[in-house]
Amino acid sequence: MEPKIKPLFVRAHFIDRFKNQHLEPLNVGHVLQHNLALLRGINLAVTTASTSTWDAFSVQKLSAPAPHLRHLQIECIPTYFGSPPQVLTLPESFPGDDCPLETVILNYISPQFLVNRTDFPNLRVLDLSLFMSVSSFGPAEVLHLIAASPQLAQLSIEWKSPILHTPVATLLTPLFPEIVEASALENISLRNWHEDHLAPFLSYIQLPSIKNFNSSIRPSSTHFPFHYLGSIPHEVGLLHSSAPSARIGYEQDSISVAFYPEKYHASFKNPVVSYASHAPFARSSLSFASSFAFDSCTNLAVHASNRIPRDDGGLCNLLSQFPSLQSLRLGGSLVPLFLTNHPDIVYNISADWKVLELVASYDDFGEDLAFFAQKILQESSRDRTHRKPRILNIFCKSDEIRAQLSGKIIAQLGRSIDYVEIHDSLP
Repeated sequence: MEPKIKPLFVRAHFIDRFKNQHLEPLNVGHVLQHNLALLRGINLAVTTASTSTWDAFSVQKLSAPAPHLRHLQIECIPTYFGSPPQVLTLPESFPGDDCPLETVILNYISPQFLVNRTDFPNLRVLDLSLFMSVSSFGPAEVLHLIAASPQLAQLSIEWKSPILHTPVATLLTPLFPEIVEASALENISLRNWHEDHLAPFLSYIQLPSIKNFNSSIRPSSTHFPFHYLGSIPHEVGLLHSSAPSARIGYEQDSISVAFYPEKYHASFKNPVVSYASHAPFARSSLSFASSFAFDSCTNLAVHASNRIPRDDGGLCNLLSQFPSLQSLRLGGSLVPLFLTNHPDIVYNISADWKVLELVASYDDFGEDLAFFAQKILQESSRDRTHRKPRILNIFCKSDEIRAQLSGKIIAQLGRSIDYVEIHDSLP
């Protein structure tokens, strides 16, 4: 009768901070070496100042097959605060051809040992954070793992440093003459990719089951921060084009666009699709959003940390791309821009516009709001078709800002707007 296999899970920290000093709590080396054939899970944190020490340990303790291993998580932790972690490797024979891996999480551990296998029939979660000083693993190898994992449902790949400088298309073409269909893949996170690699990579996969897609690209010299959108799988495009809510962030030298499945937004959490790009060339324009279509979007939040010139047409161009917009939230430097230029801006807003939300975070907000209250009353008296919100929500970042909002200003706003409410913070 075949002996019953007992579930075993090892969670430990391998430490080698100083030469010739090895601390192995619970004698992790002994446990791994003598129980590897029985283990169902390994969760190992590694702190080492020498890759040779780890290499000797892994060859001795992790070279045998692990035929029952389902969960593998190994993380390399920096030896000293502020120092980059080492890039560690695992024996190519680990964990064996018959290992039923379901979850693989590697942080600063080269995943090259996985590429040697051609089949991962049970793998559902693959999470890699790569500090790439090793040139043998790149986007082509990621595609190989996707193709070899028919049950893969969650994929996360983050590059911690520049990846291959060789044009990725030349690497993918001979390996993947046909498109890879990831039939079970539901959640994808591709962070800090080079845009010249992300576009061809995405052009090689189909995602019929995709539910969440998040990507970000590293700084580059391009003048089109989202040019890779032309390569995204059709299914991802359907996700963001049908989303009812969107949030656009303009932070320092980066741009982000996120789409949400909820019709009525609250705090804008858990996007169904998000894109982020570094764009140091576009410090004074919001026209980058022309890369997207927002036909189905009814709720929009836009925040800009950088000051946008008052004569910039980016906000007008942006709002004109939301034909169904009903609720608009503005934050950062866009608030004074809107309050002092609203007659020109509102003509670009949908006729269905009902709700305006302002995040008040600067000292002169009260003065600008008073100007807005007077101006909107004048415009409404002069032109009854003048577009204005029916509901105005103001979120004050401080008590000092709230104190600026006198009853006179609120009363004047009430003559043009049906409902005005002041809040202490965002919901």
